[in-house]
This record gives sequence, structure tokens and C-alpha cells, in this order.
Amino acid sequence: MQFVFATLTILFWLLAGHFFGAVSAKIAGVEDIICGASAVYASAAIVLNAMYGRWVLPIGLLSK
Repeated sequence: MQFVFATLTILFWLLAGHFFGAVSAKIAGVEDIICGASAVYASAAIVLNAMYGRWVLPIGLLSK
């Protein structure tokens, strides 16, 4: 989850930089794809791990 929020923070800064003309939209777009993919993976991992009661997709948490 920390990775998702860290990439989201970076994305907001890149979008603000694009608004002021300092950053290309392609750079912000690539960061957006990374942020979105990590959010999808994290949410799928939480759902699958809860459904099966074991670590199906690792998300960096300590074992039980």
C-alpha cells in the first residue's frame, strides 16, 4: 500500500509540473500507468488473500 500512495504522490507532483509546463504529459502518463497497475495488484492481492485465507499474491506484509 505504501508503494501505491508513494506513486500517487509522485503522480500529483508530475501533473502539477505538467500544468505549469515543466513536465511532459508522457512522463506523467507513464507514472499514471504504474500507479494504476500497482493499485489493481494491491486490491487483487487483498481480495484473493482474504478469500483463500493464505498468501496467494504477496504484498510485502509479514507472515501470520
